[in-house]
Amino acid sequence: MTTSTGTPTTLTKAQRLHRIRAVHEIHNLIGRHAYFNAAGHYDDLIGAFACHTPGVTVELADWGVYEGLDGARAALVGPLLEMARRNGEGMRAEYPELDIQDDRAGMLLESAFTTPVIQVAEDGGSARGVWMVMAAQTGFNPDAGRPEAGWAWVHYAVDFVHEEDGEDGAWRILRLRVVPRFRTAYGVSWVESSPREQAPPPLTTTSDRPSTAPLNDYSVTRVATYDPVPPEPYRTFDDLPPL
Repeated sequence: MTTSTGTPTTLTKAQRLHRIRAVHEIHNLIGRHAYFNAAGHYDDLIGAFACHTPGVTVELADWGVYEGLDGARAALVGPLLEMARRNGEGMRAEYPELDIQDDRAGMLLESAFTTPVIQVAEDGGSARGVWMVMAAQTGFNPDAGRPEAGWAWVHYAVDFVHEEDGEDGAWRILRLRVVPRFRTAYGVSWVESSPREQAPPPLTTTSDRPSTAPLNDYSVTRVATYDPVPPEPYRTFDDLPPL
């Protein structure tokens, strides 16, 4: 193994076992993130973030950086709750005969996390992973007067920390960055659609600071680049480049 500093290193058997276990646990953590989002278990979304390590951030690349656990909730949960409220309001108005009780009736938020690259630090205290994510989405569109389907393709970049919690500790999210590639209605080509041209999600608060990089969504003139960059071997959290 060679770290990002270019120095060959030799890991002990215990270190290798910890790294293998870390990758497995991180896969499960991100998988649960997708299931929590789909099932509306929004408190569990925030429960996956670091609670003993300072520096929690969520960056939505087209809207900004949100800081702390409250910021993570504002970025991830706030829009979903507002989407559900608007969905329920529209569904009840359009379909009064259905006696809809739950605001999320008719909504769909299914995300498939694919193509993972996960790198655990040599010291075992942190990890970085990137994913490509395809999402199928449905919500009530007041302009159309009915639920409408859509596609979204984004990239996730996540920094994890291993926190002391129980006998074996737990991996949790410290920094999360979401980079949109495209969002489009189900029947519309992504060539004809762009996140830049769409209304932003119903964010309930503004970001704490601007995004760290410009939006890099699809266009007919865009040249594909790494964004985010798949992680390379590294020694400690302090050796990580920007997410």
